[in-house]
Amino acid sequence: NTLDLGEFKQVESGIEFGFIPFNINNSSFSDNNLRSMGSITLDAPAEGFVVLPASSSAVFFGDDTSIRFGFSTDNNSFNIARNLSGRLDGSGTLRYRKAIQLTCTTPVSQGANTFFFNVQRNASDDSNTVNIDNIYITAMYFPNRY
Repeated sequence: NTLDLGEFKQVESGIEFGFIPFNINNSSFSDNNLRSMGSITLDAPAEGFVVLPASSSAVFFGDDTSIRFGFSTDNNSFNIARNLSGRLDGSGTLRYRKAIQLTCTTPVSQGANTFFFNVQRNASDDSNTVNIDNIYITAMYFPNRY
Protein backbone atom coordinates (compact mmCIF):
# COMPACT_ATOMS: atom_id res chain seq x y z
CA ASN A 1 0.00 0.00 0.00
CA THR A 2 1.29 3.45 -0.88
CA LEU A 3 0.25 6.81 0.52
CA ASP A 4 0.47 9.61 -2.02
CA LEU A 5 0.57 13.35 -1.44
CA GLY A 6 -3.12 13.76 -2.23
CA GLU A 7 -4.05 11.85 0.90
CA PHE A 8 -2.30 14.18 3.37
CA LYS A 9 -4.63 16.22 5.55
CA GLN A 10 -3.78 19.50 7.22
CA VAL A 11 -4.91 19.14 10.83
CA GLU A 12 -3.66 22.53 12.02
CA SER A 13 -1.60 25.33 10.60
CA GLY A 14 1.73 23.96 9.39
CA ILE A 15 1.08 20.32 10.35
CA GLU A 16 0.36 17.73 7.69
CA PHE A 17 -0.78 14.27 8.66
CA GLY A 18 -1.36 11.20 6.54
CA PHE A 19 -1.81 7.52 7.19
CA ILE A 20 -2.25 4.18 5.45
CA PRO A 21 -4.04 1.32 7.17
CA PHE A 22 -3.03 -2.09 5.85
CA ASN A 23 -4.37 -5.54 6.76
CA ILE A 24 -2.15 -8.55 6.11
CA ASN A 25 -3.63 -12.04 5.70
CA ASN A 26 -3.21 -14.85 8.21
CA SER A 27 -0.05 -16.92 8.33
CA SER A 28 1.18 -20.07 10.06
CA PHE A 29 4.76 -20.69 11.25
CA SER A 30 6.25 -24.12 11.87
CA ASP A 31 9.93 -23.23 11.43
CA ASN A 32 12.26 -20.60 12.93
CA ASN A 33 12.96 -18.70 9.69
CA LEU A 34 12.45 -14.94 9.64
CA ARG A 35 9.70 -13.94 7.17
CA SER A 36 8.34 -10.73 5.80
CA MET A 37 4.59 -10.51 6.25
CA GLY A 38 4.31 -7.55 3.90
CA SER A 39 5.37 -3.96 3.51
CA ILE A 40 3.91 -0.50 3.53
CA THR A 41 5.30 2.45 1.53
CA LEU A 42 4.86 6.07 2.53
CA ASP A 43 5.65 8.82 0.01
CA ALA A 44 6.82 11.62 2.31
CA PRO A 45 6.50 15.20 1.01
CA ALA A 46 9.66 16.19 2.95
CA GLU A 47 12.00 14.90 5.63
CA GLY A 48 10.13 14.10 8.79
CA PHE A 49 9.08 11.17 10.94
CA VAL A 50 6.82 8.19 10.54
CA VAL A 51 4.95 6.48 13.35
CA LEU A 52 4.43 2.77 12.65
CA PRO A 53 1.85 1.02 14.84
CA ALA A 54 1.14 -2.69 14.31
CA SER A 55 -1.33 -5.01 16.02
CA SER A 56 -2.40 -8.62 15.64
CA SER A 57 -3.00 -11.76 17.64
CA ALA A 58 -1.06 -14.99 17.70
CA VAL A 59 -2.20 -18.50 18.58
CA PHE A 60 0.57 -20.61 20.09
CA PHE A 61 0.35 -24.41 20.07
CA GLY A 62 2.49 -25.21 23.11
CA ASP A 63 4.86 -23.66 25.65
CA ASP A 64 8.52 -22.82 25.05
CA THR A 65 7.42 -20.97 21.92
CA SER A 66 7.59 -17.27 21.11
CA ILE A 67 7.62 -14.94 18.13
CA ARG A 68 9.66 -11.85 17.37
CA PHE A 69 7.91 -9.26 15.26
CA GLY A 70 8.87 -5.82 14.11
CA PHE A 71 9.65 -3.25 11.44
CA SER A 72 12.62 -3.03 9.13
CA THR A 73 13.77 -1.26 6.00
CA ASP A 74 14.42 -4.70 4.46
CA ASN A 75 12.65 -8.06 4.46
CA ASN A 76 15.18 -10.01 6.54
CA SER A 77 15.92 -8.12 9.77
CA PHE A 78 14.44 -6.00 12.56
CA ASN A 79 16.59 -2.90 12.01
CA ILE A 80 13.96 -0.36 13.16
CA ALA A 81 12.17 -1.98 16.12
CA ARG A 82 11.03 -5.37 17.41
CA ASN A 83 9.03 -6.97 20.19
CA LEU A 84 8.58 -10.49 21.57
CA SER A 85 5.47 -12.44 22.58
CA GLY A 86 4.82 -15.98 23.80
CA ARG A 87 5.99 -18.28 26.58
CA LEU A 88 9.74 -18.60 26.83
CA ASP A 89 9.72 -21.67 29.09
CA GLY A 90 7.56 -24.69 29.87
CA SER A 91 6.63 -27.99 28.35
CA GLY A 92 2.83 -27.77 28.11
CA THR A 93 0.91 -28.47 24.93
CA LEU A 94 -2.19 -26.33 25.50
CA ARG A 95 -3.18 -23.82 22.85
CA TYR A 96 -3.31 -20.14 23.86
CA ARG A 97 -3.82 -16.76 22.18
CA LYS A 98 -1.93 -13.55 22.86
CA ALA A 99 -2.34 -10.04 21.49
CA ILE A 100 0.77 -8.67 19.82
CA GLN A 101 1.48 -4.99 19.30
CA LEU A 102 4.32 -2.64 18.54
CA THR A 103 4.59 1.09 17.89
CA CYS A 104 7.77 2.85 16.84
CA THR A 105 8.90 6.18 15.38
CA THR A 106 11.66 6.52 12.80
CA PRO A 107 12.99 9.35 10.61
CA VAL A 108 12.07 9.43 6.91
CA SER A 109 13.52 11.20 3.92
CA GLN A 110 11.55 12.93 1.19
CA GLY A 111 10.08 10.46 -1.29
CA ALA A 112 9.17 6.79 -1.05
CA ASN A 113 10.00 5.07 2.26
CA THR A 114 9.17 1.35 2.52
CA PHE A 115 8.77 -0.47 5.83
CA PHE A 116 8.56 -4.24 6.15
CA PHE A 117 6.71 -6.06 8.93
CA ASN A 118 8.78 -9.17 9.70
CA VAL A 119 8.06 -12.13 11.98
CA GLN A 120 10.20 -14.97 13.33
CA ARG A 121 9.05 -17.95 15.40
CA ASN A 122 11.37 -19.20 18.16
CA ALA A 123 10.68 -22.73 19.36
CA SER A 124 12.74 -25.75 20.29
CA ASP A 125 9.97 -28.12 19.14
CA ASP A 126 8.89 -28.00 15.49
CA SER A 127 5.39 -29.19 16.43
CA ASN A 128 4.74 -25.93 18.31
CA THR A 129 3.17 -24.00 15.46
CA VAL A 130 2.23 -20.32 15.73
CA ASN A 131 -0.67 -18.84 13.77
CA ILE A 132 -0.82 -15.08 13.30
CA ASP A 133 -4.02 -13.48 12.14
CA ASN A 134 -5.35 -10.07 11.18
CA ILE A 135 -2.15 -8.09 11.18
CA TYR A 136 -2.86 -4.37 10.93
CA ILE A 137 -0.04 -1.95 10.18
CA THR A 138 -0.27 1.80 9.69
CA ALA A 139 2.21 4.45 8.57
CA MET A 140 1.61 8.00 9.81
CA TYR A 141 3.79 10.87 8.58
CA PHE A 142 4.64 13.90 10.71
CA PRO A 143 6.91 16.74 9.54
CA ASN A 144 8.34 17.27 13.04
CA ARG A 145 8.87 15.28 16.20
CA TYR A 146 6.43 16.66 18.80
